[in-house]
Amino acid sequence: MSIIILNYVSAPFMLLTFTDSMQAWRRLDWYGFWIIGSALVFFYSGGSKALKTLRKEEPKAPDSRPQTPGPHVLPPFDSAADEFKRRINEQQ
Repeated sequence: MSIIILNYVSAPFMLLTFTDSMQAWRRLDWYGFWIIGSALVFFYSGGSKALKTLRKEEPKAPDSRPQTPGPHVLPPFDSAADEFKRRINEQQ
C-alpha cells in the first residue's frame, strides 16, 4: 500500500505542471486521496479499538528467562581481551 500511495503522490513531480498533475489524478479517479481519507476516517472513528478487540490475547510466558541488560550496559571487554591474550600465549 505504501508503494501504491508513493507512486500516486510522485506523479506531479514527474509531470511538473499543475494541469497535467490534475489530469493524471483525475484519470486515476483520485484513488490515493480515497485510500488516505478512508483510512483516516476509519481510525478516527474508533477503528483501532475495533481492531484491538479482534486481536487474540497472547499467553503470558513465565518470567524464567534472565533479563538482558539495556543498551547502556557495555559487554565485558576486559575479560574477553584477557581470554584472547591467554589463548595467544598458549599457542606460542
